[in-house]
Amino acid sequence: MNLKLLIVCLICLVWQQASFAQTDSLKFPDLNYPDYNGYKGKRNCDLPMSEAIFIPLARQVFNTPDEAQKMLIAQEVLKDNCLAVAQIMKLGSLLKDENNRLNFLKQAAPHVYDLLHYGQATQILQTNEATNAFLQFARKQRQSGGNNNHSNNNNSTNNNNNNTNPTNITHTPCLSAISEAEYKAMRRKVRRIYTNDMKEATAKRVIQQYRCLSVKQIRGVLRLFHYENASLRIAKFAYDYAVDKKNYMSLKRFFKFPSNRDSFAYFVNSRK
Repeated sequence: MNLKLLIVCLICLVWQQASFAQTDSLKFPDLNYPDYNGYKGKRNCDLPMSEAIFIPLARQVFNTPDEAQKMLIAQEVLKDNCLAVAQIMKLGSLLKDENNRLNFLKQAAPHVYDLLHYGQATQILQTNEATNAFLQFARKQRQSGGNNNHSNNNNSTNNNNNNTNPTNITHTPCLSAISEAEYKAMRRKVRRIYTNDMKEATAKRVIQQYRCLSVKQIRGVLRLFHYENASLRIAKFAYDYAVDKKNYMSLKRFFKFPSNRDSFAYFVNSRK
């Protein structure tokens, strides 16, 4: 009897593990993905999206069975975003059709952060024809790149996209804050700006870019400002991007002036 019970338990355990693997089986090919950290070359945009944002979006492409819908969602990820070549390669690898992969890589050009790495994206292409076509395209982009042209990329030559239904991409709520490495890179972006107005504008931009911050990380950003009024504006702006909003009121202690503490407390209470 005990042996039978043990066998049943083992079968249940194996089944649970298999079920988990099926629900979280997003994997990318084992390729030589270029690292954008420390990149100082030509770029077409300011800062790649964080992995905390990228992975849920990539999972949407992965979980979509229809190839045309995969392509549409991948195109939606590009819109108004900045991606590293490694992220573009990973997204493109989720497409099955070679022409779709080639078209996607070309459409991604205005959204490439590390432009000098762009040619390495040929790793996701399988045919010589597609590889040569992309290398020629990438060479032209490197020669004329760095123009920060965020044009709309809906002019796809892909013949599979005959679906007239609008494609809605879901921005998955943040479940965890960005990594320590991403946070340090974000703070460096703000810290190196000396003009107050530019520093504030940069802080807002990178907060939107990284999107998933802890209250502790937001407090670290506030410390980069010399004027408390600017810190107050950033604290209010960052509220929507906090992963632990229940702790947000703790930032009230950051402000020294009673008027700023009251203003911050009123703001947080109004958002509950």
